[in-house]
Amino acid sequence: MTDRPLSDPRLCSIIEGVESSFVSQGRVVRVILTADAMQRQLGAGGDARSWLETFDANVNLIESAARTVFASTGKTTIVLQKL
Repeated sequence: MTDRPLSDPRLCSIIEGVESSFVSQGRVVRVILTADAMQRQLGAGGDARSWLETFDANVNLIESAARTVFASTGKTTIVLQKL
């Protein structure tokens, strides 16, 4: 399995936020960005549509933060509460 970028964002079914995934070192890494983080740090509104739009608009920043966490922890599920 080759590395691939963060893709296919969707609403998270576990907590309020958006989830996506990327592949690194042959491992699928699930990334969840909380709605609270998007609202406080990225200016998202309080509705799901706004969260998805904000995620899309900031995907490079989100992916960079998630890859940094993965590189330092090796965890394959990452919940980002701040960027």
